[in-house]
Amino acid sequence: MSGHENGTICIWDATSFIKPVLLKELKRSHNGPLRVIAYNGLKNLVATAGKDSCIMVWKYSADKTELLKKIKTNSTIQGLLILPEGNELIVTLGNGELVTIDIASEKTNLVFASEKSKPSSLK
Repeated sequence: MSGHENGTICIWDATSFIKPVLLKELKRSHNGPLRVIAYNGLKNLVATAGKDSCIMVWKYSADKTELLKKIKTNSTIQGLLILPEGNELIVTLGNGELVTIDIASEKTNLVFASEKSKPSSLK
């Protein structure tokens, strides 16, 4: 997978190292450049984050790609991970926070904030 300046997500077949084949394009998925792409092969989920401070969660298969959720954040997204169960994201934000986001409810839990002391679980 690759992301582009215009917000397009490209999905490639890279089994041939000589010349990868473009399988699918999700045109202008984000308003602006993509910053991060995460993939969970166990649940066939893809999460993308753009400069627009949005996270999009997609259900992916060879036949169909479906947008499941669009989550707006209050800060730029620096890192993104889909947990193995496929129900939660771990997100690092440009403001120094590390949060978890429940995909279904969009509920956010602060794990760590750089300007505060470490959470009690990390002391």
